[in-house]
Amino acid sequence: IFSLFIPAICMRTFSEEYSKGTIEILLTKPIDSYKIVLSKFLANQTLIIISLIPSLLYVATIYYLGEIRGNLDLAGIAGSYIGLFLLTCIFTSFSVFASSLTNNQIVAFIYGIILCLTLYLGFNLLANINYPNFPNLFIRKIGIAYHYDIMSKGLIQISDVVYFISITLLFLDYTRNIIIHKRY
Repeated sequence: IFSLFIPAICMRTFSEEYSKGTIEILLTKPIDSYKIVLSKFLANQTLIIISLIPSLLYVATIYYLGEIRGNLDLAGIAGSYIGLFLLTCIFTSFSVFASSLTNNQIVAFIYGIILCLTLYLGFNLLANINYPNFPNLFIRKIGIAYHYDIMSKGLIQISDVVYFISITLLFLDYTRNIIIHKRY
């Protein structure tokens, strides 16, 4: 659902700036281009996190109204929410990047969906190829699903957190480079 929801939220981020011609005004202000990208990323991320907050109601309901009160794996739930937050960060950075590629919002939406689905599911599908001496585990570890699956079980490793943060920062830097070098 996130691979559709997040690109739909972020599709207007830069594509509307391009289509209205306000990107030049924004870039001529005495603001660093990375701050522009980061502020748009954080605005979208805040909206997505606000939309996730009501899901905590399910956890509270099951915790208090379950057959045995408090019979939940709270570490697993906390790990899932941390993983979900980091997953939204990556998907938001993909979608903001997709929005910076074009001045059409629908095209940005489609690019965002393709990026999110390809980088989430694509490496797992590629790793399922059964050839001798094929580095299946290595390819699976490149993908997002591998790291998210570990975090959703409640196991938070520094390597997974660094993976999510570095991919997010990488795509934010790609976005910054695109808006600097794109001329409309």
